Amino acid sequence: MRHPPTAFGLLLLVLATSAAGEPQPDEPPPDRGIKVSGLPIVSYGTDELWGFGAHVKVTDFGDGTQPPFLYSVEANVYATTGGVQSHWLGLDIPRVAGSPYRVSLQLGYERAKFQPYYGQGNGSVDNPLFTECDRDSLPSPPDTCPRQSQENSQPNPEFRGVRYYQYDLIAFPKVDLTVLRSIGGPWSWIVGYRFRVVGFQPNYSAEDLGQTTGSQLSVDASAGKLVGWDGRLHSLDQLIIQRYAEVSTGLRFDTRDNEFAPTRGMLHEVSVRGAAHALGGESNAWGANATLRFYQRPVPSYWRLVFALRVLADVASDGSPFYISGPDGLGGRDSIRALPLDRFQGNVKLVGNAELRWRAISIGELELGAVVGVDAGRVWARLGQSDVGPFQVGAAAGLRVAWSHHFVIRADVGIAPTSTFFLDFGEVF
Repeated sequence: MRHPPTAFGLLLLVLATSAAGEPQPDEPPPDRGIKVSGLPIVSYGTDELWGFGAHVKVTDFGDGTQPPFLYSVEANVYATTGGVQSHWLGLDIPRVAGSPYRVSLQLGYERAKFQPYYGQGNGSVDNPLFTECDRDSLPSPPDTCPRQSQENSQPNPEFRGVRYYQYDLIAFPKVDLTVLRSIGGPWSWIVGYRFRVVGFQPNYSAEDLGQTTGSQLSVDASAGKLVGWDGRLHSLDQLIIQRYAEVSTGLRFDTRDNEFAPTRGMLHEVSVRGAAHALGGESNAWGANATLRFYQRPVPSYWRLVFALRVLADVASDGSPFYISGPDGLGGRDSIRALPLDRFQGNVKLVGNAELRWRAISIGELELGAVVGVDAGRVWARLGQSDVGPFQVGAAAGLRVAWSHHFVIRADVGIAPTSTFFLDFGEVF
């Protein structure tokens, strides 16, 4: 998932105080041999707060003549003070037993104890009065707010609960399997399978500043706006468990010069997916996705400066459960960085990201860089249904530390319309 290390600040200091010194070649150096990257994680994100863990990656590039690599093994153990856990193990083999098949497998456990939910569609509202209260005065039955803040001793009659826009979401086990087959030149055929056992708890206990009067999720579920839950509970602390399974297939067009840090070329993917009881899940749904990515050097002979562009369009049918489509909403470190995590959710999503990336300094296999970018997008609650509200636009800037191109640590700041901060592994796209 996401989550960089204590070593980040030290690397920045070392690289920033070192001169480039030597003339640089027109092409980035090739990777060879086995590269081992292992770092303790101490991270911070606006949505997830402080995080701690470890991230390890082992990649065998061989003699450098069989791109992208021979195999890669990656593992992540991570938890945050904001209730997020991400533990997973991944394996990627581009040519299984010398065949043209590439297999990627990831097994994991994910939890977002305070997963956001603001409602469906581009016009969903985040009303701060619904959640604003001096937490030292809570809990105060029957879910009232006797004092808005330390500075304002007046009660908040609009208060609906500190966790009104949140619910507890768990996925274990998570299985993601992808098989890619080259069909000539830059074209490949992709088949994928996803399986989840998902648990979600709509309400929280008093220890977690919970409320008994419901939430935005329960309001929408009771109104029939969601798939996956009808709003009914046998008890306030009930954990609802469901299975989700889907298969997908599509085409990929890939002309990138480097899979981990492309400086030119394209990566485009078009796919369709379907969820069904026969696959091991409890949902019947379909979806489609088209993602276009472009990488271009503004100065052809200077590989350190790259303009990158991504355009993504995704649509899901009305049968898609909220706990699958919701966590891929607009907002957060991987879409519009200047918005809160999953601020806008819907079955139809359109996203665009443009970045100017500069790998400024190299010292051996370490590189220091910077990024500026603009993110934009919007959602629609359902396919074929109009939705109010404009396109959401945000600006972002960040720093990058890379080890041998393939292991990237990024620190991004969302600048406007809100201020956010993220530490993570890998580029946004």
